[in-house]
Amino acid sequence: MKSLLGVLALSLLLAGCTGPISSVSIPSAAPWSTFATVIASPYNDLTAQPVGMVATANIAGGVAVVACKSNQGKFYTTNVTLPTTDPSTWDQAALCNAQAAYDIANITPTPVITNVAPLGIYYLWELALAIDPTTFTSGGVEVTSDSVGTLFAVSFNKGGTALKIGAGVSQGALPGPARLDTMANSYFTAEWGGLAMTNPAWSEFGTGCLYADGSHDLTCTSTTSKPVAVCQSGDLIAFKNDVITGGTFSFVCGNVPVNLTLIGGFSTVGSCIDTTIHNNCTGLTGQNRSACVQAQISVCHAAFNVPGMPS
Repeated sequence: MKSLLGVLALSLLLAGCTGPISSVSIPSAAPWSTFATVIASPYNDLTAQPVGMVATANIAGGVAVVACKSNQGKFYTTNVTLPTTDPSTWDQAALCNAQAAYDIANITPTPVITNVAPLGIYYLWELALAIDPTTFTSGGVEVTSDSVGTLFAVSFNKGGTALKIGAGVSQGALPGPARLDTMANSYFTAEWGGLAMTNPAWSEFGTGCLYADGSHDLTCTSTTSKPVAVCQSGDLIAFKNDVITGGTFSFVCGNVPVNLTLIGGFSTVGSCIDTTIHNNCTGLTGQNRSACVQAQISVCHAAFNVPGMPS
């Protein structure tokens, strides 16, 4: 499995039964055809289905790890040797402490990690989807569990000068591993989610940080506020899921302007669908609008964990 900055879902960055929805807007000139992320779920029966003009959607992995919590945040046991036995028999507390010891030894500056405790067994899944950037207008992908229904969804809508990427995540899915140890501070993985964008690489896209106080820079070296969104060369973007609570925030990744919008939480799945359709599908007609509407429904179903794929 690739080491990614984290979900899709950008989707990366959302969780909660009240139904918050994230949206990232980048210039429509973005040449990428492949998007990938990692999500974590306590369910090991996930499948992915493309929506609209998304050519393919694949989900793979299902690698078992322990999710842990601490005074520093949540993290996964991705740097320790895991038993080959049934995960239900693992000593989760011991594995969490082993991962904490690894982080203390390998993260700079050295973190003080206390109050370590397991949250349970989670399965790491890599989700990838492909589009044709020359013809793409609307679509997305929906991830479902046979056990509990829709867990995660992402919508893509391209119109005018912007490509908008929106996501919804239920409580049955968390952002996946996002190790950002090379940046100005050390971050814990379960509180970040992100998106890798490839094929081809975009030379205009580069490093940049958005901070909790609303400021941003291209060097990620602020000493007065911690990053809540980070871009790295190699066309990777990540977001902290427990800091930004609502509004629109702008920053720059290399030479590429990025807008991050959080809307929510919605009280009902209906209000979520109405709002996201209005925000993302206005002006589209015919099959393009149909694909856009279907993608927004998927996102809201994920946020509210509504079973089933919309027809």
